[in-house]
Amino acid sequence: MRNNLLPYALLAIVEAISTAPATPVTISNPSFEALVLSCTPGPNCFTLGDVPGWVPSNVPSTATFKPSTGAEGGGEFVGIPNGVNVAAIGNEIGGANIFQALTATVSANTLYTLKVSVGARADFPFSEYTIDLEAGGTVLAADSSLDPSPGTFVLI
Repeated sequence: MRNNLLPYALLAIVEAISTAPATPVTISNPSFEALVLSCTPGPNCFTLGDVPGWVPSNVPSTATFKPSTGAEGGGEFVGIPNGVNVAAIGNEIGGANIFQALTATVSANTLYTLKVSVGARADFPFSEYTIDLEAGGTVLAADSSLDPSPGTFVLI
């Protein structure tokens, strides 16, 4: 179902998660490409609450979004780090989050790396975010320090 509300604020792309020594942990739909959006990229090309493989906390405030890209001022983003879609998290209705319970078993004394690109739309103000990696309900690592320039992504 399409809704004319524009997702904004935080857009994140989960790029990879792995353990040392380089044993990958499978993430479902890591770059949000599982949902193929046939619409023209731009502010109205999204599907609310539908982020395959991910569980949204607030359905009307999450979306798979296919933003437009171009030179500064020519789109919501200058470029997308991976693929054509992003997860839009939060909008004028309210804040939200998405999560995914992985099937991998974590081990003590093992380094896990979560790489996430966080973006700020050029046409909406950026809001707060927190990205965390949890195991068994315990937060192993968290970040909320990035402040991307409008229209750009930064990598954690």
